[in-house]
Amino acid sequence: MRKTAESGFGVFAYILMAVGLLAALAAAITLSGRTNSRAQQNDILAAKLYAQASKIRSDILLCMAEQNTLSGVGPTVYQRYPSCSGSLDSTPTAVASYTDPMYCTNVSTNSEIYANARTLRCLAPAANSVWDNADGNFFPDPIPGWEEWKYSITTDTNLVGGESFRGVAITISTDGDGNSWPTNEDTSWVLNKVKSRFGANEAILYQRTGQGMDPGNFEELATPAEQANTFRLWIAR
Repeated sequence: MRKTAESGFGVFAYILMAVGLLAALAAAITLSGRTNSRAQQNDILAAKLYAQASKIRSDILLCMAEQNTLSGVGPTVYQRYPSCSGSLDSTPTAVASYTDPMYCTNVSTNSEIYANARTLRCLAPAANSVWDNADGNFFPDPIPGWEEWKYSITTDTNLVGGESFRGVAITISTDGDGNSWPTNEDTSWVLNKVKSRFGANEAILYQRTGQGMDPGNFEELATPAEQANTFRLWIAR
C-alpha cells in the first residue's frame, strides 16, 4: 500500500514538473516573440528611412540633371540645386516659424536655405515642384514619431563638435516638442543602421538639442552613436 502511494506521488511530481516546464517554455516563447517583434519594427523603420532618404536625394539630383539654368538661389556654387517655396507662385515665401510645414528662408543670391523638403522647387523661380504629382512622383508620407524631411543649403561651419555644416543635405529628426527630441536605444540603433547602409562619407548622425536647423543645435556623434536622434544625408559637400 505504501509502495503504491509513493508511486502515485512520483507520478504527480512528474506531472507538476511537466506543467512547470511547459509554463517556462510558454514564457520564453512570449518573451522571444516580444523581442523579435521589437527587432522587426526597428528593421522596418530603418528600411523606411533608408528608402525615403534615397528617393528624396535621387529626385533632387534628377531635378538638377534636367535643368541647365541657374536658380539665383543660395550660395553661388549651389545655384543649380532646388530652392524652397511656401506657395505655388513663382516667388518662394518666408513664413514666421520653423515649425510651419512651409518653412523657408528669405531668398537671395547669398542666403542660406532651410526648408521642408516637401516644398522644393526645381528650379525656382517660375518652375515646377520637384515632386510633380501629375507625373505620379509623390513626396514620401511622414513617418509616425518623426518630423518631415528638411532640406538645407548652408555655408555655416559653427557646429558643436567641429563637423562642417557646409553643403547641401536632407535631414530628419525624431518628432520633438520644440524643446527636446526623443532619444533611446532603439532610435540610435535604427539611425546607425541607416547610416551604415549609406557609408560614413554620405551620412552623419547628430544629437539635436535646439529648435530650427541652425548648426549650433546639432552635436555630431561618433559611431556607434548612442544618443542619436537626427540623421543627415549629404547631397553635396
